[in-house]
Amino acid sequence: MDWFLPSINWAKNHVVSYETLKELEEELDPQAFFRINRSELVHRPFIEKLDRPDKNSICISLHGFPEQLITSQALTAAFRNWLEF
Repeated sequence: MDWFLPSINWAKNHVVSYETLKELEEELDPQAFFRINRSELVHRPFIEKLDRPDKNSICISLHGFPEQLITSQALTAAFRNWLEF
């Protein structure tokens, strides 16, 4: 899966049938996918660039996705730890 937009329930190149992001998250490999905030998951191989606009968040650029994603303040430290694996 390249990327997933839960608000419209579809993914690039894939049809998905999950009602909630939590259901999808439970099916995915936690070493490959990380939930960065309440509405977005990232797939490790598609992370292209990380920026640090402040100490409480990280901006993530993904291959083939035009928008930057931002970690929630509560999950930024866990995301940094996940990246180190």
